[in-house]
Amino acid sequence: MLAGRAAKLKRRAQLTARGVSDTSLKEELTSSFGLPGVPFFVGVSADCLAGGVGPLPGGLELLHVAGELAACGVVLAYHIHACLPGGADTDAGRCHALAHGWAAPQQAFAIAGHPPGCSKRCNLAVSVHRGGEPVGLLALHLDLESARFCVVQAIHVVPLLRGLLLPARMWERARVCVAEIVRDMRRPVRVVRFGLTLACGQSQQGAHFWIDRMGWDGTDHARQAAKEWVQGGQWKSGVYELWYDLVV
Repeated sequence: MLAGRAAKLKRRAQLTARGVSDTSLKEELTSSFGLPGVPFFVGVSADCLAGGVGPLPGGLELLHVAGELAACGVVLAYHIHACLPGGADTDAGRCHALAHGWAAPQQAFAIAGHPPGCSKRCNLAVSVHRGGEPVGLLALHLDLESARFCVVQAIHVVPLLRGLLLPARMWERARVCVAEIVRDMRRPVRVVRFGLTLACGQSQQGAHFWIDRMGWDGTDHARQAAKEWVQGGQWKSGVYELWYDLVV
């Protein structure tokens, strides 16, 4: 475990080893490393993808809820907290959330309970709390009719706690939850496909995140986009189709 300047330098060295040479891109990718109170765990990525992320650091609690009403409530509560101190019903509050990475589409999703242009309401939410306050969220929609498909609708971790592998921890909990729900439904289902479609102009980094860090797969276009993003290139045309097959 590293902290402070050591954490930032180690992360920069990792990016250099992966072929990232652009200085501004390196600065962006290391901006949340080395902040006060944010340790950086070295050498755990492979275990993370296999589900071996280990216990949460002290003071953090991982929770999950299933069901549309409960899950939408968790997402809305996360949005309201992200907009503090200005408040979710003010421009200042929404701008505060935006500045901390809780983007406009995610804010619209939290208010409506479903993403813009989609009628599938959130029915599974995994969250991380610190001192009773939400600091991370993964929201999904599991198709309860077929039990064969699950869509990721939002994921976010507050900037101060990035570097603690919280997305991987939430993703692991989500996989366990989905597997348990499908088994309890007693359907003849052996594989649940998680899916995600990203707009290229906005989420090239998202393709890298889900493919390279979370162990997902995608179309050739999406895989190339992830590779280009790591190397500092821009890959904008089309859309990125991503998926993950969970054996239950």
